Parts: sequence; structure tokens; C-alpha cells
Amino acid sequence: MIGGSGARRGHSPDWPSATPYLLLIIPPLLWGGNAVLGRHVVTEIPPLQLSFLRWLLSLAVLLPFTFRPLLRSGPDVRARWRSIALLSTLGVICFGTLFYVGLQTTTAINAGLWQTLVPVLILVLSRAFLGLRLRPIQIVAVCLSALGVLLVLSQGHMETLLEVDLLPGDLFVLTGVLCWALFSTLLMKDPLPLSPMVSLSMQILFALPVLFFLAFLEAQFTGPAQLSWKHLGYLIFLGPVVGAFAVSLWMLCVRAAGPPVAGLYLNLIPIFAAILGGVFLDEAVRWFHVVAMLAIGTGILLATAPHRPPGSRHSS
Repeated sequence: MIGGSGARRGHSPDWPSATPYLLLIIPPLLWGGNAVLGRHVVTEIPPLQLSFLRWLLSLAVLLPFTFRPLLRSGPDVRARWRSIALLSTLGVICFGTLFYVGLQTTTAINAGLWQTLVPVLILVLSRAFLGLRLRPIQIVAVCLSALGVLLVLSQGHMETLLEVDLLPGDLFVLTGVLCWALFSTLLMKDPLPLSPMVSLSMQILFALPVLFFLAFLEAQFTGPAQLSWKHLGYLIFLGPVVGAFAVSLWMLCVRAAGPPVAGLYLNLIPIFAAILGGVFLDEAVRWFHVVAMLAIGTGILLATAPHRPPGSRHSS
């Protein structure tokens, strides 16, 4: 399987072979909640201030667990600061910030369409940066998975996708999507000798001065965010849960499963968003959600199926 060699390079923990593929379900589930809540929160908290506050809270939750390891990792951090800064720029500064900015001036359908490109981009980038050989079954899996997402976005009427108009926010979302695909791929290109939580803590430390500066500039035009206890609850979910926990788990699983396989799981985000919308917003779960789940699930199963090299059946 494509993730096999990558997992060895990534120094993933010793766990049962199926574990990373099961754990990979959790980040898309939480990011589905982010998609539902984020569209609402970004209308109440300006996006750059939202990005700064969520990562500040994430770091506050991570540091009690990572402070001592960070101190011990000084030599590794000094030796690899460029790699850490690049991951920080792509994953912490750019992706979430660009996505929240884009949501202000684009539609949920457009944002979802651009997100379907992530698994495709990860396949291309894995070939370019990691030299991984792509199997035809993986390309089929990506196409099948993307078809499931398009079915959800079109609400079962695929012809409506031809009528989608490009909006100003699309450029921000598309750039953010490219940043996340690069982030996920580069996790394997030159793996850091740090645990995901320690690595993410260091990335946030690199990012916070930049995020603070951007939030400060935004506040000069929009005014500072007026926060209530309700907003604090939103930020706890969007920061420590969606940020610290989900991203750390994602980094861990990408090391084990490899970027191309992990990327397919991102297509579960609109499915989980629809389910969570049904639970919390009384939005109906329709037939196309079920069909899309089957298509995406089949794509994931195809991509994670054990690979037999040609001629292996005749070797025994």
C-alpha cells in the first residue's frame, strides 16, 4: 500500500494495522462540525481575529502537555526551524485564515467544491515531492470519493454544479485548499523528530506573532471582536478541539497511513457536516447523503486494501 513506506519514514507508533484508518475518521468528523459552526461564527467574529483566538486557545491547551518536551527539543527545533516554519505557514496561518476569509464572500457549495480537490492535489504532490508510485485503484478511489462529495453538494442534482458562479471568496478557499494539501504532503517529505502535539505546539508558536499582527490590522477596520460567553464556547470547539486535537491526530495518522490515503478521508467532511446539520439544525438527511457515504466509503476501502505486487499470487 502507498502509505507503507511513508509510515516507516514518519516514525509512526507501533499500533495495530487498522488503527490509523479508524482514527482517521475523527478529524473529518470534527472538521464537519467546524464547517457547520464556522459559517455561523464568521458572521460574528471577524475571520482574522477568529483565527488568532482559536490558535491561541489551542496553544493554551497544548502547552501543559508539551512544554517540557519542547524544552528538550531545542536542538531539533534549531536544526529544523525552516521545516517547522513552512508547516506553520501552510497549516496554521494560511489554511484556516484563508478559509474563514473566503467563507465571507463565497457559498458553502463553492467552498465544498474546492475542498474536493484536496485528495487529488495530495496524489499529485505525493508523486512530485515523495516519489510515491500511484496505483490505478487509488485514482479510481479518489474519483469515486469525489463523486460522493459532488452528490452531496448538488443535493442529488448534479446538473446544478454547471450553474455555479465563481465568487470573490473562491480564490481564498482555493489557496487555502492548496496550502492544506501541501501541509499534509510535506509531513511525510521530511518528517520532524517530534511528536505531533509537540510539533503542532511549535508551529503555533511560530504562527501566533503573524496571526496577531493580521488580527490587529483587521481590528483597525472592523473593530475588535465583541466576545460573549457563547463565543468562548465556540472558540473552545474551533480551537482546542478542531485545532489542537484534530490536527494533532491528523498529523499522527498521516505519518502512519500516508498522505494519499489520508486525503481521501477529507471527503467525509461534507457528509459529517450534513449529519451534524441534521442533528443540531434540524436539516434533513436525504437519500443522496446515504449514497454519497457509500461512494466515499467504497473509495476509502479501495485505497486502503492490501496491495499485492504483480506476480505475487504465483510466488508461493
